[in-house]
Amino acid sequence: MNSLFIEKAKSSRSRCGVCKEHIQVGEQRVGTQRWFPFKGFPCTTWHHRVCYDRPWTLSPAETVPLSEQSESYAAFVKSARLVVSPSVRKFREKIMYDNALMCPITRELLDASNSHVHHFGPFDFSRIVKSFITEHQIALHRISYTAAQFSNDALAKSFSAYHEKKKRYLLVHQNANLSILKKRPNFGPCDVCSKCRRLTWIFHEGVCKKCRSSRQYRMRYISCRQCRYHYGLDAKDLLGVDYQPMTNPISANFAPMHLYCRVEIEKLAVEKFGSLEKTREIQEAKRTQGFHMNLRAPRSASIADDHRGQFATPGQLRYLLDLGAEPVAGLSKISASEAIDMMKQSGMKRKKQVCRL
Repeated sequence: MNSLFIEKAKSSRSRCGVCKEHIQVGEQRVGTQRWFPFKGFPCTTWHHRVCYDRPWTLSPAETVPLSEQSESYAAFVKSARLVVSPSVRKFREKIMYDNALMCPITRELLDASNSHVHHFGPFDFSRIVKSFITEHQIALHRISYTAAQFSNDALAKSFSAYHEKKKRYLLVHQNANLSILKKRPNFGPCDVCSKCRRLTWIFHEGVCKKCRSSRQYRMRYISCRQCRYHYGLDAKDLLGVDYQPMTNPISANFAPMHLYCRVEIEKLAVEKFGSLEKTREIQEAKRTQGFHMNLRAPRSASIADDHRGQFATPGQLRYLLDLGAEPVAGLSKISASEAIDMMKQSGMKRKKQVCRL
């Protein structure tokens, strides 16, 4: 039961659910009524009319006080779980009704008493809540709750729609949820081979290392450099196209690699050049032209340098001193190298000798 009613305050005992201040007698107030979860009685929260009409997003210059962040976030997460509980319950009933299931992690039979609906995928429930708060600029300190639920129906519907786009459910045994998945959050059944392994998430699809390295799967996606080489699409053409940031294969210290869906890239190439065949012809002609231009480019002649015009390096001088030689001033680099080779061949040991060069 979600009820909303407006009346004048009959006493000054009620507090506003947003600003937490007393509502004066005769002042107009807005009440929201919800049933307590798993309890048999309703709860009503009152608000100032102005406070209730305020948006639940932050203004450009507004911030959440640090003293209220942790407590407000915990209340928001609790209400968010109550919002998605019908979706979780519906998924469990549908899966359990279709057939008898076995946990993909522990290989145990599942029933209504030991099963658990796990948020499986790149977005677990905590990450969904945090991303929703960040993207929508939620003013956590101004959110009102009635019976541990959102007092604002618009906020509840907005989070439910956002959660529906991000969530992925997986029915597992309760022991798997409390032990294995807590320590290995990216462990689960591969979307390609269905074997339980450590997964990498590419466009919300979990893929194990073996399937990801197969040629058939790698042909689905294309990097930014390959877009430019095969389809002639530069950075301006790729603006607004959804991509998956991945660890750079050359070095993890480099900037992340942008991975694009090949189907989307081919659509862009068709829009730019007319057809895929024409795109390939243009790119092949460019590569051929660049190859012939490199052939016609003047080549720099490699000149042998005997280092006769250079002085011996400090390392060569120290080595000669260790061998017992006394290098003279102005010793050239090539002469020092020849002297070192000659002294090595003669088997000279490191003892004090006078050698004029």
